[in-house]
Amino acid sequence: MQAVADILAAQGAMILFPLALVEGPVVVLTAAALADLAGLNLWAIWLVAVAADLVGDCILYGLGRFLPDAVPRSLRPKTQIAQLGRMFAASGATILLTAKLTHVAGLPTLVAAGIARMPFAGFFWWNLVGTAVKATAMGLAGWGFGLSILRIWEGGMIFPAIGAALLVIVLILFWRFWTCHRA
Repeated sequence: MQAVADILAAQGAMILFPLALVEGPVVVLTAAALADLAGLNLWAIWLVAVAADLVGDCILYGLGRFLPDAVPRSLRPKTQIAQLGRMFAASGATILLTAKLTHVAGLPTLVAAGIARMPFAGFFWWNLVGTAVKATAMGLAGWGFGLSILRIWEGGMIFPAIGAALLVIVLILFWRFWTCHRA
């Protein structure tokens, strides 16, 4: 953990940009958790994460809009382009925000917005809103988690904390198994 914090401290928040471009939420969560150790400003982490996420979203939008044939079939929308255009015209904000906040639907939805030729200004605005909310939530969660881990580590409570977490996981798995296999 200290090695990663040292790299972040030496390179600054900009080292996060290429990482956040690929996988933003995990990078924000991790960087925010290590912010105190690395001496990073949470605002800098947030700004880099938002910028990287928006650049990645715009690349996916552009791929759908300008190179739709280059998009793998598994990522292409199953609906007709005209119908897709009407869906984004009527509910583009809802579609983009839902996809952004669920994380799983993001990539195909961003490509579909480009294929549907959603106006770029609306696409960018709603992605900015969704990205800001998501980066804030991930940053605060990571920061809180990082402070908790430091307190646990410094207080000598790391092994009891790991044991408690493992116990909770085992109990959840047991409960799931028991409820799924009841006659």
